Amino acid sequence: HTTLECNRHTPTYWQFGGRGSFGIAGNNVEVRNLRFYNTASVTRNGSQGNAIAITGRGGKYNIIVDSCIMENTDCGMWLGANEGTVIKNNRVYHTFADALHIENTGSNMLMENNYVIGAGDDAFASCSDKYEDARICKNNIIRNNTARGNYWGRGIMGSGTYDCLIENNVV
Repeated sequence: HTTLECNRHTPTYWQFGGRGSFGIAGNNVEVRNLRFYNTASVTRNGSQGNAIAITGRGGKYNIIVDSCIMENTDCGMWLGANEGTVIKNNRVYHTFADALHIENTGSNMLMENNYVIGAGDDAFASCSDKYEDARICKNNIIRNNTARGNYWGRGIMGSGTYDCLIENNVV
């Protein structure tokens, strides 16, 4: 694995207010064998909180995130407004919020064969917080994942989503 380590906060990060991360922009992007480890903070405290290992929002198609490791982060992966994204074979350890999260217009996405231990909130989530028809998660598949030892939230969260298939997960 290539390792990225976040060891301090930056006052102006492009999207998440001081949280270091690996940001995805564009179409047909593949991220494989990346290890992201955060040592900048060990608490969950809003905009000055920990890193989000992999982020992406707005008009992204056909992203693959495969065989990555995310440790001691606020959120392992937070993806929204994506279509056709595949999140598979990843390991997420000790987050302070959601481990793997699809939001808003995340559609036709696959979250498969991921392992989460110690999520601070939801281990696997497909959620819409904009309840307008054009901004709702749809047609996502969450299958063959494992979540252990969550201490807040749920193992799997589906909220404001439709036509979502959730099967063969262990929580």
